[in-house]
Amino acid sequence: MALDEGTDLPDRTDLPESGPLRSDVLERATSAMRAEPPDRHFDITSTVKQRVHGLVSAGRELVVHAPDGAPTHDAAGSRVTVAERVLRAAVRRAVTGPDVAPDRLRVVVEEGTSSSGAPTQRVDLELDVVARYGTDLRRVGDELRADLLALLDATLGPATRPRLVDVAVVDVTPDDPSEG
Repeated sequence: MALDEGTDLPDRTDLPESGPLRSDVLERATSAMRAEPPDRHFDITSTVKQRVHGLVSAGRELVVHAPDGAPTHDAAGSRVTVAERVLRAAVRRAVTGPDVAPDRLRVVVEEGTSSSGAPTQRVDLELDVVARYGTDLRRVGDELRADLLALLDATLGPATRPRLVDVAVVDVTPDDPSEG
């Protein structure tokens, strides 16, 4: 927001609660805001809406695959899926312990096609964790990566291409990391 050059505004402590000076300041601020192109407002609004949607949405349906990469079907012929929120909860349970706790989890879904032409998904994970001070961070990362790859295979079936599980330790605490 740009104000006219040479315009002296009083300190916030000097701004009256009402009266002509207050009205003048509000009028100039409102005029300056209205002069700004509205596109910027919608850019910010869109970003906020996307972030809120990511927090409150039920999540995607993740397809369970057979060893050949084809989607798995139940006895009635329906495609078997797992809700993303179920996978997230399983990852949180697998990661949370006395020396480590999840800080951020991103589920990355890559759509593809199997050799038979059926649609497939590859699910990867990006995980940030907090660890207790003194913990062997390399060991924690290696163990979590192996455990999460096994969890993905057990939950969604084996992947036809290697899955990626990125684990980063983003903070260290002297206390129980799950309580911070």
